[in-house]
Amino acid sequence: FLVAKMTSEPPAKRYKLSYFDCRGRAELTRLLFAYGEIDYEDDRVKRADMAELKTKGVLPFGQFPVLSVDGGPGYSQSYAIAKYVAKVVGLMPSDPEAQLACDMIILSTEDVRSKLIPIRYSGKDGEQRLELYTNFYEKILPSWLANFEKQLSGRDHFVGDSFSVADIAVFNMCLYLTFPCCEVQASSDSARSQQKSCLDAFPSIKALKERVETIPGIANWMRVRPEQEHDNVVTLPGK
Repeated sequence: FLVAKMTSEPPAKRYKLSYFDCRGRAELTRLLFAYGEIDYEDDRVKRADMAELKTKGVLPFGQFPVLSVDGGPGYSQSYAIAKYVAKVVGLMPSDPEAQLACDMIILSTEDVRSKLIPIRYSGKDGEQRLELYTNFYEKILPSWLANFEKQLSGRDHFVGDSFSVADIAVFNMCLYLTFPCCEVQASSDSARSQQKSCLDAFPSIKALKERVETIPGIANWMRVRPEQEHDNVVTLPGK
């Protein structure tokens, strides 16, 4: 008869993260998995297949992203998923006040995102859409980045004295602020220049971004993740 090998370590969990073939609301979780060098299935779903997944009940609230664990039911809501994975990889503090501080930073990055992403769905196109982006980068974003800069205040980390999910969330925010949200931004030299320089007045944030980029797992993900021209899955070819 066969005797199973005794081990003190439980078998690794199987994770499947389902989202469109773009960065969007799944990228923070991908970065967290990368930080922990955790294997997972990066399930990139075509938009045309979403209706079928809704019919099958795969999407708990009819939307992406969705995380399943060990083949079990899917869990939705991007920040619930990200915070779960942060715990898995050791980036969520155990102290309640430190968790509160992390939540404050994470949800503040969502405030920034909620003012940026709707521009591509505004119904405006061409120069009119670019004007909305210019307004965001010149009149809305600076005060938000100033608050993040003040919270960091020259320190290496937002919460405590080591990396936490708060740092990765801000890093993710820096990535989508400096990458074209849509085809209109991607095709405009002035818009790209505006994105490239948007962090220049905030040295603590820039320094944090550079530190996170050197974390081995994240550096590797940045090298191997799928390339794309912009992050509007609606207009990306074949998505």
